[in-house]
Amino acid sequence: MRSKPQTPACSAAFRRSWGKHRWRKPPKGVTTNDASANLWVAFLFLALLPASSRDVLAQNDGDDKQLVREIYVPYEDLNVLLESEVRRAFLTREEYNELLAKAKETKPDEPAPHGAVILAADYETTIEEGRARLKGVLDIEVLDEGLHALPLDLAGVGVRSATMAGKSAAIGLNEAGQAVLFVEGEGHSRLELEMVAPVQTSAAQQTLDFRLPTPAATRMRVTVPGNVEVKSGAKLVSRTVDEAAGVTRFEMLPTRGQMSLVMSLNNRMLRRQRVVVARSILVDEVTVGYERLHATVSLDVLHGAADSLRFTLPDGFEPTEVQGPQVSRWVVNEADGQRVLEVILREAATETVILNLSATRTPTRMADWTMPKLVPLDVAGQVAVVGLVVEDRLKTESLAYQGLIPVDNGSLAPALPESIFRVEPGAPRVRQVAAYYAPGQQYSLAADFRKPPERLEVTTNLLLILEETGHRVHGGFSLLPEVEKLFAVRFSIPTGWHIDEVTDVVGNDLPMERYDDPQGESVVHVRLPRGVPPGEVTSVLFKASWVPAEWLGNWPQQRVEFPRFVVQGTARDIGAIAVRADDDFVVRPDELTGVLPLDEKEKGNYGLGGVESSLAYRYDGQPYQATMTVTRQTPTITARSFSFLHIAPGSLTAHYE
Repeated sequence: MRSKPQTPACSAAFRRSWGKHRWRKPPKGVTTNDASANLWVAFLFLALLPASSRDVLAQNDGDDKQLVREIYVPYEDLNVLLESEVRRAFLTREEYNELLAKAKETKPDEPAPHGAVILAADYETTIEEGRARLKGVLDIEVLDEGLHALPLDLAGVGVRSATMAGKSAAIGLNEAGQAVLFVEGEGHSRLELEMVAPVQTSAAQQTLDFRLPTPAATRMRVTVPGNVEVKSGAKLVSRTVDEAAGVTRFEMLPTRGQMSLVMSLNNRMLRRQRVVVARSILVDEVTVGYERLHATVSLDVLHGAADSLRFTLPDGFEPTEVQGPQVSRWVVNEADGQRVLEVILREAATETVILNLSATRTPTRMADWTMPKLVPLDVAGQVAVVGLVVEDRLKTESLAYQGLIPVDNGSLAPALPESIFRVEPGAPRVRQVAAYYAPGQQYSLAADFRKPPERLEVTTNLLLILEETGHRVHGGFSLLPEVEKLFAVRFSIPTGWHIDEVTDVVGNDLPMERYDDPQGESVVHVRLPRGVPPGEVTSVLFKASWVPAEWLGNWPQQRVEFPRFVVQGTARDIGAIAVRADDDFVVRPDELTGVLPLDEKEKGNYGLGGVESSLAYRYDGQPYQATMTVTRQTPTITARSFSFLHIAPGSLTAHYE
């Protein structure tokens, strides 16, 4: 006979129990081979034979116990019975009896907690005007035989049809008024529902209230006309706007129990129903580097609600800022060949909405400039105040307007957009040029702008000091830029002269670099770290020295030419020069070109007030030339000196007379 194959774990149990248990001897009356008398194996064949198909041995007294037979097989014959089986386990008699007793124990089957359950649900919802159509597919599992009443958690919807397997489903109401589905037949079935529900619409939103069966595996897809947002009521899985079909598709996870799905209104419907009036303040800022349009727009919603606002953008302008307490986001789209700025609000507005916008265009159109327009769309009416501010460096020419009413510039100042007052680092200074009132959309404003050439005015003062050791110059430049901000200045120095220092008026050293020209004058480049704004005056002071080749000799008279230190790139250069002779020198003018004598009262106008000098002149432009004669005076006092030195070990004593 063959035993039933066992698992590999049972084979291991057999090996472990081999040397652990003893084999008992067979009962009397059973003969065995003497060589195998020590090992026996008990195999129990339990036959539960029904009376209809198998033989049953019963007791004469009517006992229904089945006959159990035990056959003892010698150990050496086991290989014949079990030669083809390797998965087996040996048990002791006690273990076998215990397992047999457990097998005979029969427990009654426990019924399922519910006779039928809803496993999954899939809903498709389409929003129409004033109502919603819902289609649902419910997967139902019947666990027990018989007829079962399965509650359906439905509320706020009307059931148009309910089918199962192509036939009408049996649905009724219980005592609590709840819908109940009657199902029978163990196994899987599918319920298909078609329902309708009312959609409540207000001025700013639409709401769908309902309750549906929501098992753990529930999907819901909603299709809404137009571009719509879900505000509350469900967790969104995805949102897709189908521009071609003109609908928005949502996939969401519905909540259990009563569900209130709140959505924004169809934007197209809103535009048809709303009445909005716009009031704008448009200020165009024109500079050399860029042109920026600043706008403050106030939109009054007189009827209906507005969930988004649209504006046409002027050519070449890119929006850089859109701010407002109700702004959610903004985007630029193309519509009818125009660039449209669409501002989406956090929620549909029924009152006044205020927006602050700015847009930038580069480069600036200096010639044939026209006022850019930011035109609100989908409005019943609009008015605007138009202003123009221009950088100080620009000159406005040929300003012309049409369809505008001039207003006082002072009345526009309190209403200027906030963004125009935020001065960025390095931004140019601007000035207000004109202001107008635009009663309608049809208006125009044109002008031309011209940038004047850069101008730098300088006032120079130079003091030449003649000493026994050489020539020294103390000089200064008063710089006045008129158009551009000044960050550096360059001035030339005569050949052979050395710049000792360059400072500002308080004595701080200024960074400088010297460039020597082998064929002519050298140039000193001085940087002004903070820059000098147009219209402000700053001073640069310097000291220079030079020793002429024959100056240290014993000469009675020399000709000296006044050195010229000239600032480069100036539109106007005026100044004063002065000479002071120290020691035994006497200086007299020789040849003068382009200079005029300067008295003590006028020296203060050129920065030489209180400065002692032998000669002083002024000039009104470059170039100028001044040549002087320097005479060494004969000494008027003579002296003889006597020196007496006493040298001793460790000391030196001197006496002079």
